[in-house]
Amino acid sequence: MSALEGHVETGDRFLDQAEAELREGDLLQASEKAWGAVAHYVKAVAAERGWPSNSHRAINRHARTLIAQTDAPELNNVRLIAANGLHQNFYENWFEAGQVEEGIRAVSALLDALREANGARP
Repeated sequence: MSALEGHVETGDRFLDQAEAELREGDLLQASEKAWGAVAHYVKAVAAERGWPSNSHRAINRHARTLIAQTDAPELNNVRLIAANGLHQNFYENWFEAGQVEEGIRAVSALLDALREANGARP
């Protein structure tokens, strides 16, 4: 399995885990797994395109570049902000279950939009 395939597979697995953690009531893990799904998808595209992705800042910059290629960049940027909020929630533990659930839905929609704009795979 290539690094590209590994990141895509990990991102898909993390999104599934985020939903499972939410059902279990572990909001911190649900939050971080949802953010991780976005990060790994972006890292997959970055690896394919030769972009460095070794920092949170780089992942956000690349995500915004990819979002600009979607049909609804403004909406997808808000979804990215939600994903970043989930990442922060992992450390701060301030979101309630409904907020984490909405964030996970936003992440899922963001990933769908990125996949559509960049093909089924990066």
